[in-house]
Amino acid sequence: MPTVQISAHVKALIERQVAEGAAADEGAFIEAAVRNYTDEIADNDDALLAAAQEGIEASRRGDFVTISTPEEQEAVWKRIWARAMELGDDMRAERTPVNAADQR
Repeated sequence: MPTVQISAHVKALIERQVAEGAAADEGAFIEAAVRNYTDEIADNDDALLAAAQEGIEASRRGDFVTISTPEEQEAVWKRIWARAMELGDDMRAERTPVNAADQR
């Protein structure tokens, strides 16, 4: 099995998760963490492609808004920012134990 260098902090996180029963051993924990991470990347890619396709289709239907003034631009950015904050809250709430452990 290949050897990977990790920091003492990450090693302690892994050991704590194993001790708490999150995985049978360190190798199993690393495999689960990598699997979760690759699934997350794939999910993000799928979501990005779906959003792009949705935007393309909306544009073809004429379902878009032209922003003409600084006030309109500011209003759009406020809506975008508010939605980004909502999505960030949702993402933080959905973190898996593997991801949450790394944030301690």
